[in-house]
Amino acid sequence: LNNLPKSCKDILDQNVAATSGYYIISANGTMENVYCDMVGIHCGESGGWTRIAFLDMTDPEAVCPSAIQIHQYPNLNHPLCGRPKPSEPGCESIYYSSHGVSYSSVCG
Repeated sequence: LNNLPKSCKDILDQNVAATSGYYIISANGTMENVYCDMVGIHCGESGGWTRIAFLDMTDPEAVCPSAIQIHQYPNLNHPLCGRPKPSEPGCESIYYSSHGVSYSSVCG
C-alpha cells in the first residue's frame, strides 16, 4: 500500500505520459480503484484529476441523487439533474465521498 500513489495527480507527476483511465491508488490506508482524467479535458486545466462522481444522463437508466431531481428540456434529447424548483433562488448540496483522497479544487 505504501508504494501506491495517493492520487491521480501523483500518478501523472510520476509519469507525464499516463493516459486517462482507471488506476489503483492508496487512499486513507485502503486501495481504491479510481478513474483519472490525465488531460484535464473536463476541467479546462492540466490533468491529474480524480473522478469522485459521474452522472451520465444520456443513459436511460440514470437517476439523479436524492437532493436534486430530473428535468426534461425541449431542446435536449436527454434529461438533466437540477434543483427541485429551478426558478426559485437557492441551492442544493450533495455529498460524494472522496474515499480519503485529498483535493484542492473541484470541477464539474
